[in-house]
Amino acid sequence: MPKRSGFQSSIQEFLTKSNDEVLGEFTKFQEGSVEITQRDAWQDQIDLLKEILPNFKEGYRTQQINEAHPWLSYDEVVKVLLYHHQGSMWIHDLQRDKLERSMEAFTKLLKSKSIKALKPFVEYVLGAYYNGADEYGNQIEESSREESFEHRWNKARAILLKSK
Repeated sequence: MPKRSGFQSSIQEFLTKSNDEVLGEFTKFQEGSVEITQRDAWQDQIDLLKEILPNFKEGYRTQQINEAHPWLSYDEVVKVLLYHHQGSMWIHDLQRDKLERSMEAFTKLLKSKSIKALKPFVEYVLGAYYNGADEYGNQIEESSREESFEHRWNKARAILLKSK
């Protein structure tokens, strides 16, 4: 089975790796040379994830969602929370206080959904939203994707809000 990304691990393992180790994995599986802008973008993403993932690790949101939906793995819950966090910051440009309220409302919404209603949303988020690798496991640049980040984020949101 081909790798879907340059770095694959559990969230716990990712947090224990140094930034250089993670960056090394990205570059190891990249075809051709890595542009400085790409390396810097990866570094920014690693820094961001290392900053926000510990909040989810011990966070009450993750626990609340897991209690309401024990069929979801810890990694799936974190990815779903990251989906909302990214869109809230990058699309809606929410700052700390509004972002916190948005995350709280999102958690409440997820908890209120049935398995039947939540499953299509989770499948889309884990499949299409996070699908950032080609058939060889190479990272796909955001500009090369068929659907923009904003389009994928809004589509996932529509699936969630449409479900009962």
